[in-house]
Amino acid sequence: MAPPFYTVRDTAQCKTLIRLAGLEGQGNGLKKLTAALLEDCQYEDLRARFLHSGRGRPKSLPQCRVNNKLLVQLAYLKEEGCRPLSIVDKWLGEIVDELPAIREAAAATQLQNLVQSVMKRFLKLPEEARSQFLMQDVDLDFISETLSNLGITKKTFMFPPTEKHALAIPMRAVIDLEFYRKKQSLPKKTLLLWLCQLGGFDSTKISYAVDTAIKTYMTKQRKSHRDMSGLSDFLDSRFEVKNSKLDIPVPASPAPAAECSHSTPRITETTVIKTKNCDNCSKTKDENASLLEVVKSVQLEKKQLQCRLDDCEKENVRLREVESSMTERLNVVNNEKKELSKMKRKLKSCSSKCKDLEMELSKVYNNVTDLQLKVLNLKKKRKILGKELNDVKKENCSLLNVQESKCDIDVCLKRDKNAYTDDVRKTVLLLQAEAGVAASNVGKVMDIVSTNIFHFKFQESLPSTQTALNICDEGFVLSNIQSTEAVLCSSNVTLHSDGTSRDQKKIVGHQLTVDSGENYFLGFQPVASEDSDTLVEVTVDVLKTMAESYIDIANVTPDTLLKELFSKLTRL
Repeated sequence: MAPPFYTVRDTAQCKTLIRLAGLEGQGNGLKKLTAALLEDCQYEDLRARFLHSGRGRPKSLPQCRVNNKLLVQLAYLKEEGCRPLSIVDKWLGEIVDELPAIREAAAATQLQNLVQSVMKRFLKLPEEARSQFLMQDVDLDFISETLSNLGITKKTFMFPPTEKHALAIPMRAVIDLEFYRKKQSLPKKTLLLWLCQLGGFDSTKISYAVDTAIKTYMTKQRKSHRDMSGLSDFLDSRFEVKNSKLDIPVPASPAPAAECSHSTPRITETTVIKTKNCDNCSKTKDENASLLEVVKSVQLEKKQLQCRLDDCEKENVRLREVESSMTERLNVVNNEKKELSKMKRKLKSCSSKCKDLEMELSKVYNNVTDLQLKVLNLKKKRKILGKELNDVKKENCSLLNVQESKCDIDVCLKRDKNAYTDDVRKTVLLLQAEAGVAASNVGKVMDIVSTNIFHFKFQESLPSTQTALNICDEGFVLSNIQSTEAVLCSSNVTLHSDGTSRDQKKIVGHQLTVDSGENYFLGFQPVASEDSDTLVEVTVDVLKTMAESYIDIANVTPDTLLKELFSKLTRL
């Protein structure tokens, strides 16, 4: 039983092959059967053999039965490796022994068409018939184009011609005939008869010539990795048999007569044959005359056939020259195809590298923009710090000119890391919040009070305007955090807003009342008008400021915290 589709060991590989085969819209049964084919041990062995990459020797070929299952698995293997359809010919040539027909271009095309037709039939069959279809054997006994040109087919192979011809038989045809005969387990006599009748060879010497040609082919096949052109030239050469034509005996010339010492003629005895009837003699003379005419006509026909034979030999020489030129052109075309495929692979690798470089360039560009923004922020901070440094220098110069007071009070304004103490910060906040002292006058007020009341002159610098504003901002953030915590801990929160004007400017103040009855003031916000849309917008801005102040403590997003604050408000 086939395993479920989504339990395949490599699900991504299976999905890719199903997409390449066009099975996205097929039923689950076909996907399960495809997954079973891909998880088969035979497919794994073929994949380890033909798609082998890296170091080490590739895995040996498995013992495969030539059936529809093997062709379907090879088609999937071709799609997985992104190989052309012609690679299936090479793979089958390695899997199946003695398959010489695959060397021919026409037979290779037949094999490719066979693989495509088997794949299409596999996809179109109903679900219950696919398993039986995969087990059907496939006949790969193709007759090559060379043998077809000589008039040899599967049907005519067992019936050699009765008349002799004088055709130029290439060595490729002899090799294909021998391999086909062995594969079909036919007697060698059939092969010898075909060669004798087609080429007009002597039947007593043809067997040795065929054995020699087979041995030479096997030797060149083993050395083809070093000399491929030698093998192709051998296959294109003409098959010949030494002394293949019948030797016509030539009558010996008469020996010269020896001189005789005497001139007596040698007289033989005459014999007389007595016959009863001489009619038979006349008939014999007539028959001899007719036979002479037949011999003359046969001789004339022989001369004509000899002329035709000479013409055919010349035509064969011309055809061999044309064939050699065509093979050279074919080799050139094949080399160009190989170079083109190499250029395509290089182009694909270059395009992938370009995409990677574009991604890296975009990342670098984003980093540059971030760094530019950081540089601008640092420049602004540097300007602010420069101003503060100038103020500090001025205050230090003024403090150096002031004499020490007579008061023995020892007050420390700053603590470690050059930060003001909590008492100083609290004083600055009270002076601004409750006494209404401006931030620019906080340091002056502290200096006047300490000098005139306590007769004490601070040795350290007092808070500047920017420092007072920073302390005020910190107090504002702390008040927002405290207010946010009170709202989150309460279930019934009321938000009050009150509008007023100061110095002919309209402002709106906000205040919170929690469950315990405590009131929290959220500060004033300047507005242009007091219509409902403006008041709602100002209220939302106040709650957003509270949420942004508390996100670092709550570890949540501002939108989530803002929604929670709105949920706590019962009355506005």
